[in-house]
Amino acid sequence: MSKYSFIPFEFPTSPDGEYVIGLDEKGILRSRREQLGMTQLEVAERSGIKLPQYQRIEAGDRQLSGCSMRI
Repeated sequence: MSKYSFIPFEFPTSPDGEYVIGLDEKGILRSRREQLGMTQLEVAERSGIKLPQYQRIEAGDRQLSGCSMRI
């Protein structure tokens, strides 16, 4: 049995709720982290990486596509 459970992702919308806001990798990461009510440190720890590494990914300084699949 997996220790992970699926939590649906909700794309952010415009203030009037009519339009979905387009996001890049860093925007998706930040939005999802905020939806889950997690800090950057919590995400880094659950991912098994150091906080500065996660911060570089969320800031867009490092591409998520270039990261190990383990992350």
